[in-house]
Amino acid sequence: MQSDAQSYFFFEPKADSVFGAGEFAFMAPGAIQMLRYNAFKGAQGIRVIDDESIKKGTIVDPETGLEFDYYAQLDCNTWKFWMGLSYKFVTLPEDIFLATDELADVNYIFNGKVSN
Repeated sequence: MQSDAQSYFFFEPKADSVFGAGEFAFMAPGAIQMLRYNAFKGAQGIRVIDDESIKKGTIVDPETGLEFDYYAQLDCNTWKFWMGLSYKFVTLPEDIFLATDELADVNYIFNGKVSN
């Protein structure tokens, strides 16, 4: 019998210190999503922070099309630049199911324990 579901496994050496000895986490596909956003993008596509010593905004990489945040600061006649992406990992909200539903408090991220 063949299944369309895929399984991915990885080893994390610090898992015992996070979960406890013999414990592990597993999740349904799509249970955690990474949202990418621009921290310095405001109304009309730019956030106006533009004075003599600080510049903040976004810039698009022409090869990949990714939009990066940039921060530039003039410090002692030297410009210091920082570029990066802002992101957040999100899961289903805790109240997605009614309190009377058998799936109440389920977000499809589970904790397991090995017992032999």
